[in-house]
Amino acid sequence: MDYQERKAARLASLKRQMVVKWLAGAAVALAATVVAAFSPAASVEGRFVSVAVVGSDLAYETFVDAPLDDSGDADLRVVVHDQFEDRIQLIGAGMSSGVFTGLAAETDYRLTLELNSGFGWRILARENVTTADGPGGAIVGYRAGVAEGGMYEGLWDYAVTVHVSDPLGTYESVWLRYSFLYDYETVSEPPVDRWLSAPIVGSDATVELNDQWREPLDWYWILEAETADGVVELDRRVVATPPVFYGSLYVADSGMDYVDASVHVYLGGSVDAVFFLRVHTLEGTLLDEIQIQPFATEIHSESPLPIRLDGLHKETEYRLDLVASYVDSAFGTTVEQLIASQNVWTMPTFSERYTIDEDDSSFIFRGSFDDPNGAIVGASYYVYRIVDGQLQYETSGQIAFDVDGDAKSFQQIVAKPTEPYRIHVYVSKRPKADTVYSCMIADIVRGAE
Repeated sequence: MDYQERKAARLASLKRQMVVKWLAGAAVALAATVVAAFSPAASVEGRFVSVAVVGSDLAYETFVDAPLDDSGDADLRVVVHDQFEDRIQLIGAGMSSGVFTGLAAETDYRLTLELNSGFGWRILARENVTTADGPGGAIVGYRAGVAEGGMYEGLWDYAVTVHVSDPLGTYESVWLRYSFLYDYETVSEPPVDRWLSAPIVGSDATVELNDQWREPLDWYWILEAETADGVVELDRRVVATPPVFYGSLYVADSGMDYVDASVHVYLGGSVDAVFFLRVHTLEGTLLDEIQIQPFATEIHSESPLPIRLDGLHKETEYRLDLVASYVDSAFGTTVEQLIASQNVWTMPTFSERYTIDEDDSSFIFRGSFDDPNGAIVGASYYVYRIVDGQLQYETSGQIAFDVDGDAKSFQQIVAKPTEPYRIHVYVSKRPKADTVYSCMIADIVRGAE
């Protein structure tokens, strides 16, 4: 199958997939401030994850599967109905949460989750609820993100939102207790000395749990209040952390119509996942998708061969995404996690040619270029001894060019060290002013087992 056929087949397959754009809990926010924008599709599914009665208020969480096809827009909303009026909150795809306040106590209401894809509102899910009379509290939702910047970049940041209804001042104080259990622990609750608490002030509050280590565990969140009769539990949640995947993505080579991507990904934990490398235009159009085979362990001696992404346009910027796709056991739906992303450039007009000659004592590396745009900016070599299976630096050097107008060339003699050894030769390519790729043109290994 050629490139165009493969691209068409993959695009057709992607349009049938239902995915969440980040983690199952990564896009949660108060519903009144979130607006959906995704392509309409008859196969979109949604449901209420939870509906909590908080006195005369109603708190809810929704989950909506949204397709990847971005050819149009649609709206999502949650509506609370009674016999007199409807109240509406716009929400987003994926996980969303919100609160309806000021409803009548001890009254029957109907909650609906609705989609409008340009042909009127369609009900995706509905719940019948009766409000209460008296105080209450609920953990409304949460979001989980990855910390960026600072000393602890890459750790989890959690934000837990709570809502409290206490019109008569029944609660003397309210707080959120939180702790965790590691996935290998077998007890039913965290030990006493591991619990922490955060005060809740006002009706709506967000508790930030920042710089949490990225490892498999279950969070325990308990909302409690002090009353004249003692401490009462208002709500509790047990939430598993998303799986953690480690990987890297960088450009190994670039040409006028291709990019060679070097991809490393490690499958950690017990989650079954499939990994993809995707090529997008800057406008977001998916051009190609390639499944990546992960390493079984974090430590590996060899790297896989670079993946060639061809059929691209000359001197053009693209975006590469390394994505993990897995089934979230809590929701039974496919979730995608972005592991790494990089914008890459193809080269302007140029040509290149390389040869390698060898004698008993050395290698002779030659390169020649037709480079009207000045895209070839340097070359270098590195020599390593192989000691106990590891590379030990021996020597290196920059390679001088002979330049004649647009023509450039080099010839470099590299002496052979005592075996076993490894020699790398790189050419530096600059597709644009502030971007340089170090592209390996030779990788010679001798004497290693």
